[in-house]
Amino acid sequence: RVTKKDAAAVRGAAGASILATRRGGEVLFTTETAQRAATRLKDAEASFKDASADVVAECVRVGKTFAPPLRTAARVAAEVDALLALADCAAARDWAKPAMGSETLEFEGLRHPLVDEAVTDYVPSDLTLGGATTTRCALLTGPNMGGKSTFARAAATACVLAHAGSHVPAAAAKLPILDRVLARVGAADDPRAGESTFLREMRETAAILKASTPRSFVVVDEIGRGTATTDGTALAHAVCSTLSGAGGPLSIFTTHFFELTALEDETNGRVKNFHVDALVDEKELTLLYKVEAGPAKKSFGVRCARLAGFPEDVVADAEKRVAALEGGSS
Repeated sequence: RVTKKDAAAVRGAAGASILATRRGGEVLFTTETAQRAATRLKDAEASFKDASADVVAECVRVGKTFAPPLRTAARVAAEVDALLALADCAAARDWAKPAMGSETLEFEGLRHPLVDEAVTDYVPSDLTLGGATTTRCALLTGPNMGGKSTFARAAATACVLAHAGSHVPAAAAKLPILDRVLARVGAADDPRAGESTFLREMRETAAILKASTPRSFVVVDEIGRGTATTDGTALAHAVCSTLSGAGGPLSIFTTHFFELTALEDETNGRVKNFHVDALVDEKELTLLYKVEAGPAKKSFGVRCARLAGFPEDVVADAEKRVAALEGGSS
């Protein structure tokens, strides 16, 4: 390519072929030598592209041979990382090494690992199910916010940790080899699926009843609250009775339906009553968070509402209505 100034020289040059003349007099031209060089460059670019593809393919082929050991190394590193994390927790928080293969599920000084991390005055509790005892189900009653759900979740968490090869958050522990840990806890609906909280609760409980075996550990936390009291009590009674029956799993069953405490006598001890302890005076409720043998006397729901900050006039009105209802049922 030359400008208008040099265009005349190009036009007169031997072997030059004019390709085009642009506005302003600029001339595009070529020569046989330039054409041969362009052809060689094009061929070189194609050869380079082919050679590059061959190099990449060879790198991929060789790299594939490292995939199995790399996957193994990644798996080992992940396992070591998880085990070191569990070991660190066990050492820092004084977790106990569980004795596996026992016929008894037994925890001494059981703690919930997350709650124990968050507070400085955690109150541990004990649990014994199965083995030499006839007890298959711990029926836990007591006030709201008293620690029922925390105790049940702590036991389930400890079972999972033990079967993962970890120490457990307790002073001592014995566990059978479990085939599964099943839990029905919390409350959540799913409007997109057309499921209310109660429906989800029933479906999850149905799955537990179908899947549990004598080698399972089950936690059922306060089912039946999303319907009428009579229906809820009947459903809770039927589920607890079934879980504690012949061929049923080891379980913890928490409830506010005090009618269920009669199951201890009805099942000849397969269900055993426990409660979370509390101190009560005329106005105040002091939660002790300790799991003790025997049924709770009351749920103390109104006093828990006061602890939660309800306006005093609302609490007073509720207390009057409780007194009237209890008087009417006596």
